[in-house]
Amino acid sequence: MKALTIRERLFVAEYLIDLDAPAAALRAGYAPGTAKTHSYTWVSDPVRKPQIYQAVKVAIEERTERILVDADWVLQELVGLYQANHASFLKRNEDGTYEYNLKDCTPRQLAAIEGLHLTRKVSADGDTTTRTRMVLPDKLKLLKMIGDHVDIQAFSEHQTVDTHTTIEVMSRVELAKQLAFIFREGIPQ
Repeated sequence: MKALTIRERLFVAEYLIDLDAPAAALRAGYAPGTAKTHSYTWVSDPVRKPQIYQAVKVAIEERTERILVDADWVLQELVGLYQANHASFLKRNEDGTYEYNLKDCTPRQLAAIEGLHLTRKVSADGDTTTRTRMVLPDKLKLLKMIGDHVDIQAFSEHQTVDTHTTIEVMSRVELAKQLAFIFREGIPQ
């Protein structure tokens, strides 16, 4: 296999940024037409430009090993996000009210928080009340992602059609005639 040119090495490096082949080709200095029409095949077809295909494959494998991200890690993170709930973050005060307690949370719990919304209200007598609302990930989306990841396909519709079954459509009159025949003569063999 021939060695990568400087532009091809730059393309591989740029491709690893966002896995967008046309954008990487443009950033590496390829003409817009070439970037648009050919760059995808460089990373998806081992025959078209085998040196680029192989370099991208090796670079992605090395990066995956370096950061220790694999399918199991992705699934564990999804499950961790799904398991996050508001009760994990709440602390009951002596007066019976609750407040969010983030200082005792684990890094995984903190990572599950999508946002905190603070609302401050000042009453006519000058008292200020602050309400905090925590936003956690959408449970249904996470369940779908987990289901897709482990190939449960719980949210996919599966229909099985028996192609050997013949369906006859008959009018009520025809049906009555068929039933009369069966009662009179019995079920045909």
